[in-house]
Amino acid sequence: LTWNLWLLGQDAELQQRIHRDLEQQVSGRIPTTEALESLFLQHVLKESMRLYPASALSAREAVRPVEFHGYEFPADAVLAVSFYALHRHTRLWRDPSGFDAERFQLASGEPVHPYAFLPFSAGPHGCIAGNFGWTEAMAILVTLLQTFEVKTENRNLRPRLFITLRPDDEVWLTLKRRS
Repeated sequence: LTWNLWLLGQDAELQQRIHRDLEQQVSGRIPTTEALESLFLQHVLKESMRLYPASALSAREAVRPVEFHGYEFPADAVLAVSFYALHRHTRLWRDPSGFDAERFQLASGEPVHPYAFLPFSAGPHGCIAGNFGWTEAMAILVTLLQTFEVKTENRNLRPRLFITLRPDDEVWLTLKRRS
């Protein structure tokens, strides 16, 4: 949510598009899960999670030797996937460092591979609360953005890896009640 609000706070035009969509689709009501899935805001959230995934990487220890794309890994090898790097890979995304929520609309053709975007990891070790987290984030954003415009004070944040991917400084946002 922090990264999403920070990105939104830098783009008044994008917020206007979201506000128009919210007025048409939700119009002040408590949105259903189906309504949340139809909002353009879901593409915005996906794009912010592509650029700034909550978990920057995932690592597993091989319990037996593993062959992967012609590479042999012994048992006890630690294999890691950097979601941050995957989500910015030049062969998987056009303009991989740029913010473009349109890329998640079906007609865009992105992501080009089903495992190019892993906001909650994947497979048997994926986040069991991923769907809940997604719905919760959308509900919070809808609630905030129906009432407020967001403005970002600091525009030069960089990601830092702790347990999660966090901004390197405090995030200053101003919420202004929409008229």
